[in-house]
Parts: sequence; structure tokens; C-alpha cells
Amino acid sequence: MNSIQRIKKFLFGLAMLLGSLILVVEPEDGYYIIAFILTISLLVTGIRALIYYFTMARNMVGGKSILYRALILTDLGIFTLTTITIPKIYLICHLLISHAFSGLVDMLKAIEDKKLQSSSWRMSFLYGLGNLLIAVVAFICALNQSTALVVDIYCIGLAYSGIMQMAASFRKTAIIYIP
Repeated sequence: MNSIQRIKKFLFGLAMLLGSLILVVEPEDGYYIIAFILTISLLVTGIRALIYYFTMARNMVGGKSILYRALILTDLGIFTLTTITIPKIYLICHLLISHAFSGLVDMLKAIEDKKLQSSSWRMSFLYGLGNLLIAVVAFICALNQSTALVVDIYCIGLAYSGIMQMAASFRKTAIIYIP
């Protein structure tokens, strides 16, 4: 990871912390702000990936996976945009499911890293486990129709993810030189 990527990762973690603070302080307006930011970020990321696919990746090995990711991100952005006006619990469940999926992916990546004898597998596993546990607890609260508690738990999860992103920006990465 180069210094620009480290700065981006740190700023992304800081933005996640600020988002959790906005939701704690102002849950009504914060909900719409966070949903709008999520929608815009998903759409921008999806459109950037589509542009990248059509300009370069369609001729690359694995280019179709970039196209699929771009289509999924764009679709999730449009879906999130349409769910802003419906009751909050649906968008919160959507966010919790994506949080749980992200946690599962991180845990599976950590297990693969352990097989490859990587030294950073523990942090990835703890990050994924934390995301998964927070999503499961918040989803259980959502089933009990406790929206305020779900928002608070989601804020904790968002702050946790932000802190882990910021910590990951300071982690040493190995550079492999091929002669």
C-alpha cells in the first residue's frame, strides 16, 4: 500500500467515525444523510468501475469480474436510493445484511491468509468477526421492532469499522520484488 492509499484508507475510516457520530447525535436527520452518502458512494464506485471496464478491463484476464462488480455496485446504489423513502427498518436491515456479508468475506479471507501463512490474518479475522457479530445483534434487535437500539448498534459497528480502517492504514505491508 503506498502513501496515497494509506491516506485514503485513513480518511475513509475517519468518515465512518464521523458518520457514526452524526447518527448518534441526530438519528432522524443522520439517517437520511448517511443513506444519501451511501447511495452516492455506491453509484460513483459502480460507475467508475463501469468506465474502467469499458476503457481497459474488458481486454484483461478477469475483466468480467470487474464488470459484474460494477453492475452489482450500481444496482445496490439504485436500490438504496429507492429505499430511502420507505420505512427506516428496511434500509437498516439492508445495511446490516451488507455488514454481515462483509464480515463473512473478511473472515474467509483471513482463513485463506492463514493457510498462506500471512502474519495479518488475525486482524482480518477479528475485523470480520466483529462486523458479523454486530450485524447479528442488530438484526435480532430489528426483529424485536427496536429501531432506536438498531441504530445505536449500527453506530457502534460503523465506529468499529472506522477504527479498524484507520488502524489498517498504519499497518506495514510487504513489498515483493521480482528480479
